[in-house]
Amino acid sequence: MLPVSNKTETIYSLICDCKYQEVIDILLNEQSQSLNNNQSRSILSLLAYCYYHLQDFESAAAYYEKLTKYYSYVEEYRVYYVQSLWKAGLYDDAIRASQSSHIITPKYQQQMLFMRASIKYEIDDINGSLSILNSSQDTNDNNIDYMIGKGCIFFKEDKFIEAKKLFIQTQNIIGFRADLAYNIAVCHYMLKNYEEMDKIIDDIISKGAKKNPNLSVGSGSNLLRN
Repeated sequence: MLPVSNKTETIYSLICDCKYQEVIDILLNEQSQSLNNNQSRSILSLLAYCYYHLQDFESAAAYYEKLTKYYSYVEEYRVYYVQSLWKAGLYDDAIRASQSSHIITPKYQQQMLFMRASIKYEIDDINGSLSILNSSQDTNDNNIDYMIGKGCIFFKEDKFIEAKKLFIQTQNIIGFRADLAYNIAVCHYMLKNYEEMDKIIDDIISKGAKKNPNLSVGSGSNLLRN
């Protein structure tokens, strides 16, 4: 086992370097050598976190399920459990878990609701998604999750002007976000506003290239229309 004085520093250093598999190997070894750590909150939560970031969502869900069992008073784990099921494509399980979560904190209640709406959207149950969105207690023009969800539904219904308007409105509130900008660009594409689409894609590439210069190599928004 790692010395206690070094364990935390080593693990969080590896996480900062995105070496999630190495963290998992260390934690599983810790578990195997100590019966007391089989239900340790810190180990279970770190394992769940690392599996999630490795996109092994089923394993992440399994650990978050344990956390909801052993530490039921932490509502956040119930949200992460549902989210992991959703990302794993286990839609029925995710919806059932979200409906039986017994969450009382408004923040987490809203997150559960919008996840259910997103799941319905992904399985093409647009009416179900819209019904869930409209059942939210916060459907005002400043609720980002509601606005994005409604924009996606408009897009699915071929209401590209309405979708674009909502995505732009959302971006004006929270600032630039690549996924939102891309949504706006796709709306312009569907509306055959190619010049506006090109500007947005170039902006996405430009902002991304500042963080990773390799992104600008061979870039060109006109490729989308070739």
